[in-house]
Order: sequence, then structure tokens, then C-alpha cells
Amino acid sequence: TSAPVEKISEETGKEGTASGVVKAIDKKDFYYLTLENSMGTKESFIWLRFFKGSTPFENNPAAQVGKKVAVKYREIRCFSPEMGDYVIKKEITEVTFVD
Repeated sequence: TSAPVEKISEETGKEGTASGVVKAIDKKDFYYLTLENSMGTKESFIWLRFFKGSTPFENNPAAQVGKKVAVKYREIRCFSPEMGDYVIKKEITEVTFVD
């Protein structure tokens, strides 16, 4: 008898951390948070569900622009009708404000 084939989930990918200044919070189908790191590189993160540190964003998203933060994220694969394919988004799992 053969061992059952283990199904590998492609829905979630690696986890990571990014830090920088909040440059924009865009309201689309969901909120998208844009950070700019110390090298001037911009990264975008999607806010899909509750995350630790979300209260200031819930109360006043625009007031968070310009603040230094560290973002923990998880990569997720989403189907994009616009692209006709799966795309990887970085879902926010935690935000910490940095002094």
C-alpha cells in the first residue's frame, strides 16, 4: 500500500516582517497599506481581517499616514479577475508602532 499523498496548501505562503513609514492607506475593495522603508522602497499590504495593532487604523486610518511602523505579514494567493491568474498579496497579521 502506498502512503497517502500529502496535499500542499498554496493558499498561504511565507511570513515576513517589513518596517518603514506609512505612505498611504488606499480604500479599494479592502484597505491597502503602503510602506516606504529606509532605502526608499515601497511595499503594499492588504488588510483583510483583524490584526494585532489594528485599532488606530479602524478609528482613523488617514491619521496613521506618516507614522513609523513594523508590519508582520503572511503571503496569500488570490485570484485576480483583472489579471486572469493568481497573484500574491501580503496580508497584514500585526502592526507595531515604532518610536
